[in-house]
Amino acid sequence: MDFNRLIWKILAAAGLAISYPASAQFEIVYPDEPVKEGQTLLEWARPPILDHTIAEDDRNDTSTCGAKHEWDLEKAAVACWPILRAVQLFTLADFAAAEPSGDRQANRRQGIAYADQAIEFIGQPQWPLQEYLLIKSLELKQYNLMKLEEWENAEEVSVQLVSAIQSDLFRYDDFRLPWAHQRWGQILLKRDDYEGAKLLLEEGRKVLKGYDPAKNAMKFSDQSEDIIVYAIHLGDFEYAEEKAWAYLDYVRTAPFGFQFGYEAHIDLLLYISARREDKETALPLLEERFTKQRDYDRCNDGYFQFPKVLGPMVLDREIKQILIKGGCSEDLLKEPHTGQIKGLLDRVLPPIQQQASQ
Repeated sequence: MDFNRLIWKILAAAGLAISYPASAQFEIVYPDEPVKEGQTLLEWARPPILDHTIAEDDRNDTSTCGAKHEWDLEKAAVACWPILRAVQLFTLADFAAAEPSGDRQANRRQGIAYADQAIEFIGQPQWPLQEYLLIKSLELKQYNLMKLEEWENAEEVSVQLVSAIQSDLFRYDDFRLPWAHQRWGQILLKRDDYEGAKLLLEEGRKVLKGYDPAKNAMKFSDQSEDIIVYAIHLGDFEYAEEKAWAYLDYVRTAPFGFQFGYEAHIDLLLYISARREDKETALPLLEERFTKQRDYDRCNDGYFQFPKVLGPMVLDREIKQILIKGGCSEDLLKEPHTGQIKGLLDRVLPPIQQQASQ
């Protein structure tokens, strides 16, 4: 295992409790030797910020606490006790939750315990970077509760997280909201709260009309796909189709390079069309899919194993002509796919033939 890479992944994924640009006193210097047996990653790397302190007599000095950007985190933490201690607790939480040795569930719970300490220490944020660290701690707690499949607790944290993101102290967190909404939506669906997830989808859709919608659409598209797949499993094809078209209407106008979920939503509509043998709807969708793709072959690929989403319709003459023109090999189209259709992020669509009467 490349432990330097793993350490970087832990810190970067958590938003870097020790942020860029690094001051010399907080710069992590990785040991030349790999992690020893029985040694944790935290013991091996030991970020210097954990050993920094502020004399008790100086902890009431909040003159450096008002920094507004995460890049200023170190500069503020040097002399601002409320930020320094929150950074330290979050760093401990981050390392503990991601520790690969020992009992992974116990490690996650230790990470959650440190995150709880950070959340309690921060309380009601007074400064932007306190709010930033509160958001990061809640994100870490939400993610690890999901990994532990503690869905009720994860939903409570999701409410707190969205509330913290929507507060107005830290001004650079617009991109975090659709991430929080998507995970919250997954939690609601795990709890079979379909109606709650539908309401949350419409709340999340607001990012498509807000600040920087092209970027924020990345996670909203995932949220949309999650609930459409869930609706399909419930047999609520009317809702699934409506929401797939709704997102397609948006993404068609998104800038090139930011058309997140374009093919996935077309594939979902192709799947629904195939279930009811609706060639009239499928043909223009196929043409659109191939028109928007680049010059490389995307058959037997994509989010939902295209063209398997077409099921028995791959045998239709007009459908097959478009597929071959688009680069699909004839060998791939000799027989329809009759099993489950697997997608990314553990999404699975039911076999088409088994429910062809729908």
